[in-house]
Amino acid sequence: MLEQLAHALEAADAAAVLMFTTQVAEFPGRADGLLVVRSEPGGRISDLTVFLRPLAALQALAEEMGRRLGGPRPDGSA
Repeated sequence: MLEQLAHALEAADAAAVLMFTTQVAEFPGRADGLLVVRSEPGGRISDLTVFLRPLAALQALAEEMGRRLGGPRPDGSA
């Protein structure tokens, strides 16, 4: 799904932020993303948030994830 991933990582006490640039399958251009991981005091991940732009890249990624996970597509088809 994500190809040619380049990244930079920033970390704090209970959170880490990963900024990345990647190629999304089925999207012709490059995409910029941000991954925010928050953890509990014991180190267990408590929250995971992903941002991706442009919108067309996010839509292509969501479509591919739905296909791989077997869920309904955004357009309602199976």
